[in-house]
Amino acid sequence: MALQSLSANGNRALAVQVDDGRCPGCGVVLPPAPGPHHALGLSAYAQVTSPLRRYQDLAVQRQIVSVLAGQPPPHDAAAMLEILAGTERAESEGRRAERTMDRYWMLRWLARATGETVTGVVVDVQPRPIVVLDETLAEQAVPSLVGASIGDRVRLKIERVNPRADLLVLRPS
Repeated sequence: MALQSLSANGNRALAVQVDDGRCPGCGVVLPPAPGPHHALGLSAYAQVTSPLRRYQDLAVQRQIVSVLAGQPPPHDAAAMLEILAGTERAESEGRRAERTMDRYWMLRWLARATGETVTGVVVDVQPRPIVVLDETLAEQAVPSLVGASIGDRVRLKIERVNPRADLLVLRPS
């Protein structure tokens, strides 16, 4: 997470750069005030989901309700920035824990098929081949898949699975 300065329509504001861990530096920017959403063609947009899910969304919902009731918002821009920055780390750790748990149970499920063949599609080849498995949609590096091209359909043998060590070894069959 990093703080950065944004400029929209000549107005400058601080924002929080949120990194979800999957693509460092590719995270979303959460400004403390609504801004345009170019893809949707909206002049004002704020990201909000259920206030039961994220404290950030509860704070945004309180801002919206106050303004709609004709009252001043309970948090100024600096306070909203603190809320965004203060809750991002816990939220990021929660997403990481959820991904780890999902992968563990997926590996437990694949362990029952050790020695069997699975199918998938090559989605990347540099720096090493990455395959998305059809049954689980799991992305897995398969270094032994030499000469593969993006889009190739492949059959792979499940050689070894150790969910606790986050280990899945696949070989071309």
